[in-house]
Amino acid sequence: MFENLLVEENDNILIAVSGGPDSMALLDSLRIERTKKPFKLSVAHVNHGLRNASDVEEEGVRDYCKKYDIPFYVKRLEGKNLTEEKARNLRYAFFDKLIEKYGFNKLFTAHHLNDQAETVLLNLLRGSGPVGLEGIKERRKEKNYEIVRPFLSETKVSMRKYCVEKNVPFFEDQTNEEDFFTRNFLRNTVFPLIEERFLNAQEKIVETSKLVRLSNRFTDSVITHYFDLWTKKTEFGIKIKSAFFKDTKAFLSTYDLDYLTDESIIFLKLSVIRKMIEEVGPLKDVTFLHTKKVLEFFESKDSGSIDLPGDLLAGIHSGYDEILDRRKLPPNFGNYRAGKINKEKTFIFPKDKKIISVKSKDNLNETFFRKREIGDKLKLKGFEKKLNRFLIDKKVPSYLRDSLILFIVDETIEKVFDGQSVLYSNSDSINVKTLSFNEIKL
Repeated sequence: MFENLLVEENDNILIAVSGGPDSMALLDSLRIERTKKPFKLSVAHVNHGLRNASDVEEEGVRDYCKKYDIPFYVKRLEGKNLTEEKARNLRYAFFDKLIEKYGFNKLFTAHHLNDQAETVLLNLLRGSGPVGLEGIKERRKEKNYEIVRPFLSETKVSMRKYCVEKNVPFFEDQTNEEDFFTRNFLRNTVFPLIEERFLNAQEKIVETSKLVRLSNRFTDSVITHYFDLWTKKTEFGIKIKSAFFKDTKAFLSTYDLDYLTDESIIFLKLSVIRKMIEEVGPLKDVTFLHTKKVLEFFESKDSGSIDLPGDLLAGIHSGYDEILDRRKLPPNFGNYRAGKINKEKTFIFPKDKKIISVKSKDNLNETFFRKREIGDKLKLKGFEKKLNRFLIDKKVPSYLRDSLILFIVDETIEKVFDGQSVLYSNSDSINVKTLSFNEIKL
């Protein structure tokens, strides 16, 4: 019934199966497809523990997999106090672990047309820009695998019909009928009201998202050409000449773009900022309002920085007349006595949602973390150098210098680091790393 499942020969597929009609329809379709071409298929199921029926659903999916000799992996979660985002993060942490262990090259999920419509509307209400209005991508490359969603053009009704006609077992999740989660509210309350007045509203929203995607791809190709000419990656993120924001028409005239209208220039600036952010960090929580805030900051200020969601930082380094977009600051504190470290120790800073991990080949005696001070000197090969001069020579942006952390061992500066990397190391036998809470594998 379902065509173009996006399966290739010799794929090693992990499919996320909840037990609902959508994921069971996908599982059964892939099972049948497996009889037509050679590929491996395994199932991952997450038991959220939200309802008494959760265990019944787990057993139902397990029984199906046992019947058709499909490897089955399950993860049980504590259902209490699980937000939508936290539950999703836990699911994907489980999937990532399986992918790393068993070498799956594709993760299949059963997101469908109705999910797509909900996502587009949700992104619109959250203030997403054109990229957010594309909705869910059919295929998305991750570090070592690809997420594939072959059902984005199929409705939930068609999946239920498939299961009924093919006698495929499935389970109804009663929590889908509750409006506690935002998506359920859209699904159960908002869309029924919309569709009373606008026939096939969800299908039309999805068709519009496809047009937005095509428009974005064209715009991206144009923006990328100039973006590569105007920007440069550095150790601290990505930079662009401040003239692009403060003397834009003169800057653009050197590239024969002085014919652009004022409205086109504003769009160009916003697009460049968004792409700068995309190059150094996640776009997930960055809205149009954040991008506009960065534009206003870049146009009106000559120095300083502003924070963005997802540990991102946008700053101006006037000394080099360049503007940078930077991710991850370390924890913000003054002096912090770390004491003795027996080869390994982790320091947690809940207020900043950061962790500093220290590992050493040898035990360390008196240690502490602090910010830089006047007169600080670093030991280099055969000589000492003032920390301030070291940072200038390394072209560390001025707005970042006061946030740097020094790791001191027995009054000697062993490391100078920020939330991204170690800028100075006196010894290879000591390793210092900063992590955000959301980077820790669950």
